[in-house]
Amino acid sequence: MEDELRDKLLCERNDAIDNAVFAAVSEMAVGEIDWDMEIIGAVEAYIEKLLGDRGIPVCHPWEDDDGTLCCCGEESCPYCWVKGIEGEITC
Repeated sequence: MEDELRDKLLCERNDAIDNAVFAAVSEMAVGEIDWDMEIIGAVEAYIEKLLGDRGIPVCHPWEDDDGTLCCCGEESCPYCWVKGIEGEITC
């Protein structure tokens, strides 16, 4: 179950976030741009900070160096939507 959760959070959700940010950056850029994770990551970090500063919860999943998913560790978000899913978490 943890592998399924890992794929859903780290692959599906983060891919959706990366693609949405790239789409916005591409719309704003004059001309075509290449996929650039440095730009995408910087924009994502800015959005997280901007929303966080305004008290808006953000879910941008991450994994610790030891492989612990964000929702399974002690530092998980207090509003973690994954923890709210009955029976989903098997960390």
